[in-house]
Amino acid sequence: MPYLTAGYPDWNTFDAAVRALAAAGADVLELGIPFSDPLADGPTIQRSSHAALEAGVTVDRILHEVETRSSEWGLPLVFMSYVNPILAYGVDAFCARAQAAGVSGLLLSDLPPEELPDLWQAAASHGLDSVLLVAPTTRDERIGLLAQAAKGFVYCVSRMGVTGQGGPYAANLRAQVETVRRHTQLPVVVGFGIRSPEDAAKIAPVADGVVIGARLIEIVSESGDPAGELGAFLGSIRSALAGA
Repeated sequence: MPYLTAGYPDWNTFDAAVRALAAAGADVLELGIPFSDPLADGPTIQRSSHAALEAGVTVDRILHEVETRSSEWGLPLVFMSYVNPILAYGVDAFCARAQAAGVSGLLLSDLPPEELPDLWQAAASHGLDSVLLVAPTTRDERIGLLAQAAKGFVYCVSRMGVTGQGGPYAANLRAQVETVRRHTQLPVVVGFGIRSPEDAAKIAPVADGVVIGARLIEIVSESGDPAGELGAFLGSIRSALAGA
C-alpha cells in the first residue's frame, strides 16, 4: 500500500506517480492531505507536506483532482489526514465530496474513534471506511475496541516514533497483530519505517500488507524519472512479499 502526499511536487508529477503505482500493482493508495503540523510524520513526509502547502495545494483542490482523475487511476483510495483540515473544510461537505470522488476510506492519525463521533458518523454515512491505528503501546483491551470500530482494514504501527525512521520493529509487533486478529476479520497492514524489499519480507509473515510512504516520497523528490522508479520499486516490494 503506497503513500503519496497529494499534489507533491506538482499535480502532473503526482498524477504520473499514481498511474505508475497502479500499473505496478498497488492494492490501495493512501493519499496524504498536507497539513502544517503533521506530528506523526517524519522529516521526509513533513517536507513534502510543507512544499505542497507552499505550492497552493488545498483540500478543495485535492478533492477536485481526485474527482477528475480517480476513475482513470483505477485503484482504491484512502485519505490520510489530521483532523484540523477536515474540520476547517466542513465535515459533511468533505465526506460527501470524498465519496463522490471515489475515495473508500479515511485515516485520521490524531483522532481516536470515541472523539468527535459526528465526524466518524458522517464518514460512515458517506460510505467511507474508518481506518484506525494500533500503536506498539496500545493495550490489549484498547486493541479490541479499535479493531471492532475499524472498517476497511486495521493499520498497525511497526515501531514507536514517526514515519520513515529506520531501526528495529517493536518487539511485540507480532503479538499486537495477533491480538487485532482475535477481534476482527479485517485485513491488518503494517507501516512506519518500511523502506526496502527486505523490510517488506520481514513483515509479510505477520501482516496482510505493508504501507510504504517516506521512501516513495524520497524517490519522487530525488529521481529524474519518478514514475519509472516508483513502478520498479513497487514491483520489487511485491516480489519480496510474494516470496516471503
